[in-house]
Amino acid sequence: MDMETNKESYYEFSVEWYEDPEVLQMVKKRLISPSAAKTTDTPSLQELQWYENPEIVQNLKKMFGPSLYEDENPEITSFLSRCPQGFEMDLLLVRWSRDPDISKMLYNRRFEPLLNEDGKPQGIAFSRHFPKCHATFLQEAWPKVKSALKEHGIICRLDVILINLDADTNQVFGYITIKTSKTTDPDIIVKAKQLVHLLSIRIPLAAAKAAIRVLTLSDMHGDIIQLGDEEISGLCSKFGVTQT
Repeated sequence: MDMETNKESYYEFSVEWYEDPEVLQMVKKRLISPSAAKTTDTPSLQELQWYENPEIVQNLKKMFGPSLYEDENPEITSFLSRCPQGFEMDLLLVRWSRDPDISKMLYNRRFEPLLNEDGKPQGIAFSRHFPKCHATFLQEAWPKVKSALKEHGIICRLDVILINLDADTNQVFGYITIKTSKTTDPDIIVKAKQLVHLLSIRIPLAAAKAAIRVLTLSDMHGDIIQLGDEEISGLCSKFGVTQT
């Protein structure tokens, strides 16, 4: 998972490893120990090991979802009542993010489409927050952004439901979410990520069009985007700097 945070913005690549069959299989192997491999005490499940029980595996997925932070223990749920005696201790020792093999696999798969349980690509998603004052600008620019990204198999969503993320400064943010399941091209995903960043800091609409243009130009190594109202002295105009 790649993450960047500050008082102005936040975006995140969501990698749901527990829906990746190969990674899930690796986690299962880490969990299978002499104590965890015992059969359950429940008569109806006496011959069925926990990792062969679909209901238990489904609960395992939920418990190791993105909502579980590294420094938290799994919640005590009915899941543990279905597990073999002593299994909860093995479960508490599992920290997938500290496993070098799993971490390396996740790093290599950041730009690959993930699979849902039905085998269909789930995709890569990330979001970017923007200040409340930029909502009107983004709503005006959004149809063109959505159309441009759709050509590359990227779905984007603009949420103007504002939330307070910074209690200290009382700043209110909305957020942009981008998701794709049709492309494994890291270059186009990085460009889309950069485009969302430019939009979240409220560049002029004309500059937004220029930013969209980089999605279709594979030979473009750089572009100059004026941030101010005047074409020549954009930065000076934006920050009220007069020429000396």
